Amino acid sequence: MVCLLALLAVVRAAPDASTEVAPGKEHTSFSSPLGFAILLPPGFVERPEGEKAPIKHLWVRNPGGADFAQIAVQAYSGTIGQACMAADELPAGTRPFTSRWDGIVVCGMRTEQTVKEQTLLDLSVELPTSPAAVVLHVAGWPKNEPALKALLMSLLTTLVGPNTWRVEFGCFDVELPEGWGLIRGSTTSKLELAPRKPLATDARELRPQFNIGTLKAAEPVPLRVAEENAVREARASARGEVKTRKATLAGKPAVELRYSSVDEKGVTLKNRILVVPAEQVVHLLSLGTEEAFVKQVDPIADAMLATARYTCK
Repeated sequence: MVCLLALLAVVRAAPDASTEVAPGKEHTSFSSPLGFAILLPPGFVERPEGEKAPIKHLWVRNPGGADFAQIAVQAYSGTIGQACMAADELPAGTRPFTSRWDGIVVCGMRTEQTVKEQTLLDLSVELPTSPAAVVLHVAGWPKNEPALKALLMSLLTTLVGPNTWRVEFGCFDVELPEGWGLIRGSTTSKLELAPRKPLATDARELRPQFNIGTLKAAEPVPLRVAEENAVREARASARGEVKTRKATLAGKPAVELRYSSVDEKGVTLKNRILVVPAEQVVHLLSLGTEEAFVKQVDPIADAMLATARYTCK
C-alpha cells in the first residue's frame, strides 16, 4: 500500500509526455546496500524523491505514459515465513500468488488501488534476502498486467543475493524445511539444522537435528571408498545391521546408510546418513531420530534433500 501511494506521487509529478525518458539500449546493473544486486531493464530511471520509508529504491519508466511502470524495493521488518497467506487473510482487492526466486517458491500479492481517479496495479513478492529481507514491487496500469508480470519474472531471474532459506555446504546447497533454522557449529565444516519449535507427539516434544559435515581430501574420493569408511564408523556405534542403498543428491551418486544406535541417555535412535563424494570433498548428511518421530522427520528430510543443488563448477 505504501508503495502504491509513493508511485502515485511520482506519476502526478510528471509534467507531461514531453519529459518521457527514452529507453536505453542496455540493462543496468545495480548493487544495493541491502545486500542484493539486480539488473534493471532499459528505460528505468531512479527517482530518489519516491524513496521514503519503507521504500529504499525506486525506479520509474515513462511516468504517466502508456507503458508506464515502476520498480520498487521495500525493506521488510521482521522474518519472512515460508507459508503464504490465504486469500481470505488478505485485504479486499488483494489476491495471493506464488513465484520462484533462487530455486525457492516465494509468496506474492496482486493489489489494485485507486487514488484521485488513478488506478494502479501492484505485483509484489517477499524475498528472504540477507542481511535484510525485502519486498520487490512492480507497478503500472492494470491494462498492462501481462507486461508487468513479465517484468517481475525478469527481475526475479536477475536478482542475486544471500538466500536465508537455503544453506550451503561444500558443493551443494539445500532449502531449509519450513519452520527450521540453521545452527552453526564450532567449525565451518559442520552445520546443524533444527526446527525452531519442538516437534510433538502425544507423549512429549523433541527437537531433532540434521547434521551436515564436509571432509576435505587431497584428491577425489571414490564412492566405494567413502561408503566403506562410513560403514566402518557406523558399525562402531550400531546396534544391529548397517543397511546401505544407492542414492543421489542433486544428480550426484551417493550412498545412504540406516542403522540403530543408543545415545548417552539410553534412548534408541534411528540413524540415517547420506554420503556424497564430490570434487575433493566427502559430504555427510546425518539425521538421528527417536523411533517415535521417524514418521514425522523422514518426510521433512526427503523434501529438503529434493531441493539440493550442485554448486561446484
